[in-house]
Amino acid sequence: MCGYSESLRYPPEKACPELANSVETMTSGDVSSGADELSGQMRPLVPRWQLFAGFLGFLLLFPTAYPPALDANTVFFWVVLLTGLAALMAYVLRNKTVKVRIRPGERCLLITSEWEPNPGQLVPSRVQMKSDKVIEVERKGKRWEVKRIELQFTSQQDATKAMEMLTQTSSGSVLPGG
Repeated sequence: MCGYSESLRYPPEKACPELANSVETMTSGDVSSGADELSGQMRPLVPRWQLFAGFLGFLLLFPTAYPPALDANTVFFWVVLLTGLAALMAYVLRNKTVKVRIRPGERCLLITSEWEPNPGQLVPSRVQMKSDKVIEVERKGKRWEVKRIELQFTSQQDATKAMEMLTQTSSGSVLPGG
């Protein structure tokens, strides 16, 4: 059973038993393959300040990110440099999308990307059709987790089919297009 409380890092046979005998790989195309599987792109909807703070924290993990001396001018230079790099990274990567495959699971949707072959589980709490090819999905989650994502599809038929799958697995509200 695909429960929300199970981790996304578990092997597929532990996350959803229906995946125990099926192993699939990603293809590079955006074309849907299979009757129940859709291809699209996913973009996390993260507030800009959170994206900036995440990149700043990432940059501070490197030991070369610290000033060689502790005089005021050097510290000021490093603060400005790291802040500028974090702002630049947040600006450049703000609209980055990831190719994903979506298929229905048992009370959840299974999402597979080209980077993570093990499927992640999505149990939406709110679904809204933003346009004929874009769906915004919100899920419940813990603090600092990405809770809102945008699913983009190449055709209106794929988006409609995805909306139907999301509606069937939704634990909350489904809003019409806006």
